[in-house]
Amino acid sequence: MLFDIAFNSQLKPAPPRILPNLNLYINSLGREVLYNLHKYSVAPARPNRSDILLVSILGSLPIDDMMKIKDPYKRYSLLTSKVIEDATRSFNPAYLKDSRINLNFCCTPDDESGIEYLLPVKCKNGKSDLPLGLGWNAWKRMRPFRIGMVDTHQLSLYAYLDKLIYTTPHPPLITVYCLNTPMFAMQYCAYLDSLSKIKSSTDDVYSYLHQYVLFPALINDNTNLWLRNQYWERLVALLNHEGGLIHTPFEDNMWKAVPDGRLGAQYPQFLQNVDDLTTMFIKKTIYPDVYLSSCLLLSQVPMLTYFRSFLQFNDVPQLRQYSWIEYLRDWQWIDFLTLALSWNKQWVLYTYFKSYFNRCLRLFQESHPWTDCENHIVETFIANKVKEQLKLVDQKDVDLALDQH
Repeated sequence: MLFDIAFNSQLKPAPPRILPNLNLYINSLGREVLYNLHKYSVAPARPNRSDILLVSILGSLPIDDMMKIKDPYKRYSLLTSKVIEDATRSFNPAYLKDSRINLNFCCTPDDESGIEYLLPVKCKNGKSDLPLGLGWNAWKRMRPFRIGMVDTHQLSLYAYLDKLIYTTPHPPLITVYCLNTPMFAMQYCAYLDSLSKIKSSTDDVYSYLHQYVLFPALINDNTNLWLRNQYWERLVALLNHEGGLIHTPFEDNMWKAVPDGRLGAQYPQFLQNVDDLTTMFIKKTIYPDVYLSSCLLLSQVPMLTYFRSFLQFNDVPQLRQYSWIEYLRDWQWIDFLTLALSWNKQWVLYTYFKSYFNRCLRLFQESHPWTDCENHIVETFIANKVKEQLKLVDQKDVDLALDQH
């Protein structure tokens, strides 16, 4: 993350506050996610244009040579920086003048998608973060492909043919995906090992992508990011003195039409608990680290734990060419964390955060990395968002009119 030094001490989880209705809704949503994962993952894998790029990346990696080596450490040694660089060249924003891609993983029923980027990442601690030497049961839990940012207000669990379908008239404006290529290659080799095969077939490739790469990202990541936005949106609303159960663009629109309580039936009670938690934070009866640790995502995972894990397995090369797209991937997290950490200026860690964050953000602004982006809409958005965040940290009081969009 661009601002690791500023957020590092604030991203340590603290004992959370327990809110029953919040937990109940998270569990209800989690069951629906598992149901959809099972429903779609067991469906036969079918080749489609959304998978072509990932298949071509696997084809450009030395999979056959890796499969001839049984020692996982020696197998990993074949993934040199030159090999990874060549494999990612077709989508890497560091090499392409126009780094937009057309994956269509997040789209409308008419197959329309917005601006999409695929960001090459790696594990922060290299091979020590990977389950080298362990079997397929460990490898199948790894997540080489992730949704880093999707700019939509809708919760969708409708995934079909390796796509996540949104029923809104317009697709997400911007989506940033992440691909950990070394993990991708090693996991695919572990998958082939589990099939007791040396050479892969086309069917093996698409079955692997369908069940272990795409669906976990499209359904889990999308739902977790939507849940994070629930907490973020309520914080902004209550800071603007908008009390009560208001209708928001992030709303779970399914809850009204679900009488059997399967999905979303506890949404109003969930929002009430989110408001209770947020009010405690605004009144400064709990510190920012407790508040952020009490914002739970799927499987009752604290939001800070989720974000730290995401950064660990999706580390961006520290080169200027990647700065603008790394910021684009993380801006929603930065916005939420900055707003939360800037509210209680009497907190002992606030001075530390402000000092480092201000310095990092000003250096980022002065270097104008967004000029490396070929899209004027994205370039303007990043420049304006950086100005907003600098203004927020510099103010004596939080700007209650902060526009989170």
